[in-house]
Amino acid sequence: SIVAEAPLKAFKLTRENFVALKLTDKLQFVNRKAVGGGAQGAAKTKAPSPKTEEERRHIAEALRGNANLQSVVALDDDRIQQMIDIMWKECVAKGTEVIKQGDLEADYF
Repeated sequence: SIVAEAPLKAFKLTRENFVALKLTDKLQFVNRKAVGGGAQGAAKTKAPSPKTEEERRHIAEALRGNANLQSVVALDDDRIQQMIDIMWKECVAKGTEVIKQGDLEADYF
């Protein structure tokens, strides 16, 4: 499980957009049914949030620097920018359980 230790903003990506970007073909998460095709319920979605250039750089650096992600896929600049384009900000209060181990309805990636 992941629990926010302080208020944070997280960017979200819908399953529909995850599939449209063909990330299902590129990413394999062992025993991660919520990402790999688990629950097919409709996730709550929002319109993409505007992002500053600084935010875009920060997100891109985080994606490129994520050793776990890079161990399963090499994201090119175009795919990273497409992911950033469709993300929206989600404000999360301190103490909120962001991802719970075994949660098949998880929509944070």
